[in-house]
Amino acid sequence: MTRDGSSVFYQEELNLGMTIVQKILARSSGKSEVFPGEAILIKPDIIVMNDYYVYPFFVDMMNEIGAVGVSDPEKVVIGIDHMVPANSIEFADKHRAIRNFARIHGIKNFFDVGRSGINHHAMAEKGFARPGMVYADHDAQATTLGAFGCFAASFGLGLIQALVSGELWCLVPANLKIMVVGEFPLGVGNRDLAHHILRRLGTDGALYKAVEFTGPTIDSMSIDGRMVLCNMIAHCEAKVGIVNPDAKTVEFVQARTREPFSPLVSDTDAKYEMELRFDVSDLEPLVATPHEPSQILPIEKIGNIPVDQVFVGSCASGRMEDLKIMARILHGRRIHPSVRLIIVPPSREVFLEMVKAGFMEAFIESNAIIESPGCGPCGGSQIGLLGEGEVCVTSSFTNIKGRMGSEAAEIYMASPAVCAASAVEGRIADPRKYLY
Repeated sequence: MTRDGSSVFYQEELNLGMTIVQKILARSSGKSEVFPGEAILIKPDIIVMNDYYVYPFFVDMMNEIGAVGVSDPEKVVIGIDHMVPANSIEFADKHRAIRNFARIHGIKNFFDVGRSGINHHAMAEKGFARPGMVYADHDAQATTLGAFGCFAASFGLGLIQALVSGELWCLVPANLKIMVVGEFPLGVGNRDLAHHILRRLGTDGALYKAVEFTGPTIDSMSIDGRMVLCNMIAHCEAKVGIVNPDAKTVEFVQARTREPFSPLVSDTDAKYEMELRFDVSDLEPLVATPHEPSQILPIEKIGNIPVDQVFVGSCASGRMEDLKIMARILHGRRIHPSVRLIIVPPSREVFLEMVKAGFMEAFIESNAIIESPGCGPCGGSQIGLLGEGEVCVTSSFTNIKGRMGSEAAEIYMASPAVCAASAVEGRIADPRKYLY
């Protein structure tokens, strides 16, 4: 019996199969099997960092322990995505230091300003998130990449161990299965499902668990939609969100890399600590209210809330699926005179697709502001800061107090469809009327 007690004992006694997460961690640690609660030493396939932490945190830590270099520069990826372009002398100097760090340590996979986008999206486009691999990051939203059937997780500042030695200590998480069935009603989508799950689990309902999304609705879901679910599950304190790879996954990855990969999937007799079922057939637009991501209400119960700013972007949204429905709502309309609509595509690739699809015309004619790929207002450190008393509705990752500027501002989270409708009406609005 291992640390997980009776649940592990039960699994061992019955010789049950393993989940996709157990299989990935077993392979990475060189073991035939692993169990929840077991501490193992794994070898990450990719180590990813952004401009917010590389310098000075990782540089200082490497200096403190006397490390002269990284163990395998080929496995290290650095992308400048938070401050794009630099918004202060402090970050201009930081970016310069990061460029020197990449040069000194021979890190070829360095993506400077304009070459990439938000790591949690762009790394998938560049083929760094592949089925069956371990993707190690320091940022909590690394869970996004679990949509590709890989163990994508944050290891915080502990990532320094992987940089220097090529290995990481990892506690095998318990497994939670979320089965999703049904077809989305018109005007309701993946973001509403993510809010529905968050409302059910709360902000600690998946604490250090591996959350596996499955079921016919997930099977039919786009890659964009799967990324949304894996991203937002970080709010429930999950260690990882993951989807078993299928033909859709393999096609996406093979189109972006020549690197080999070996997909793994959960056994049919794998054991889960908990299994939940969600039916989206009767789901309606949901809105997270200030200042708590899990404080969620149906849009009909929100009331008349005027908005000053609408933001669509971040690692949680702004992909082509989101932009398509926004363009549909905004086509031939202008945003309300009292509203600022800011759209930030998550990557250079999405930006190009948006232009080719003709969405730019609809957005510009509606008086929207289009910014270069990056985190944008989500971190409250570049563009789109909120002033005292202002209200924003956003499809970004979180609505915690002060996230986009003043702590006296209020942030509501909703789907890109709700965001577009709200921009038109000047208040938090139901998008369904624009889609029939």
